Amino acid sequence: MSQWQLPPQGMTKLNVDGPVFHAEGSVGVGLIIRDWEGKVLMPVNKKEVAAMEPLEIELIAILRGLQFYIPLGLQSLCIESDSLLLVQEITSSDISNSIYENVVIDIQQLKSKFRSCSIVHINREANEFAHKLARFSRNVIATNVWWDYVPSCVQQVLWTDYYGAS
Repeated sequence: MSQWQLPPQGMTKLNVDGPVFHAEGSVGVGLIIRDWEGKVLMPVNKKEVAAMEPLEIELIAILRGLQFYIPLGLQSLCIESDSLLLVQEITSSDISNSIYENVVIDIQQLKSKFRSCSIVHINREANEFAHKLARFSRNVIATNVWWDYVPSCVQQVLWTDYYGAS
């Protein structure tokens, strides 16, 4: 899939991304949750001050997404990431033997709070909103949360997603 798609009716979709900012020794997290009509519910970006590997920050992005959105009382969630390795790690039926095992276990436990929660891999093009929001976290001190508002740094991507989604 090369373009963001609407989730099925009654479901929400969480897109996550996490770039590494090597020069600053920090990483960013971009989270966006939208409903089945494409309405943005709450975008979040967060700076994590730690030098992490790409897989680790992608896992942290999912963990942060679940932590932010569980209090909303959502029942059905589809999480999308452009990291195939991450999706394989979390969805594997085998016990994780990676150095990130604790984060994987935390994600799996938080997923159980939803009636339905899946994690799927998508192409970077279909994850552009989360990617740009995560890149923008380079400019924040800690965390930005927008409720029912789309920050200007991603408005063009939202327009493209909305009019291209089917």
